[in-house]
Amino acid sequence: MVFQSLKLKDLKSFSADFSSRSKTGIELALDNNDFYHFEESELIYLKKTAEKNQFFFASFHAPFHDLNLASSDENLRAYAVRKVNTAISLASRLNVRKVIFHTGINPLVPEKKKEEICQRFFQSLEVLSNEAFKKNVVLFVENTYEKDFYYFEKMFHSFPELKLVLDIGHSYCFSNKKADEWIENFSEKIEHCHLHDNLLIEDSHLSLGEGKIPFHKILPLLPEKATLTLETPFKDLEKNLKFLSEHSLLKESVLS
Repeated sequence: MVFQSLKLKDLKSFSADFSSRSKTGIELALDNNDFYHFEESELIYLKKTAEKNQFFFASFHAPFHDLNLASSDENLRAYAVRKVNTAISLASRLNVRKVIFHTGINPLVPEKKKEEICQRFFQSLEVLSNEAFKKNVVLFVENTYEKDFYYFEKMFHSFPELKLVLDIGHSYCFSNKKADEWIENFSEKIEHCHLHDNLLIEDSHLSLGEGKIPFHKILPLLPEKATLTLETPFKDLEKNLKFLSEHSLLKESVLS
């Protein structure tokens, strides 16, 4: 299934575009500032907007800017945990079972520090995992700035309930391991995938086909169970669906 990413602040202005579609799946992208003034009325608004415009929330993307779940500053780490926990709680109240988060770990730390970082990260994961279990939510960790599999192999061993969101774009501009290697190593964990293109230099989130990522080679390698989210400009939604369709990469879409 293919969904579209959309920021909470943009949801209202784009909602009219959904009215001509049915069963539109949205990955709601949450920002740190979204929660400072979030009130019960906004929760009701989200529910009513979804019902009125015939779309549903397929997943929630927890805030991640400036957040580090392995920070050596306990106050900053606790703050990051609270932000992700708030996303878990909101997802539960809207009957969304999938919440995506980033580790926030600095990829430039020395090798000798990795074990120490892992310990702090696991402290955060313990809290988040317990909260997700209580709220009947499944946590999905996304590959971002990580250069290799180190943290992922360790976290999946210690927290087997976690799933992986493979961000193909990130694997080509940040990681030393390309998408096919991620798929080979974590095929059992990959149940969701983020799609956007780039020129293999920076995380530019271009529409599909505007960069250099070989989607025609990578997408057929994904596990059958993996759903897809377009993290591309909303205005290019039809263009990106057409790209997937023309390259026979569109398994099933809930955007039509």
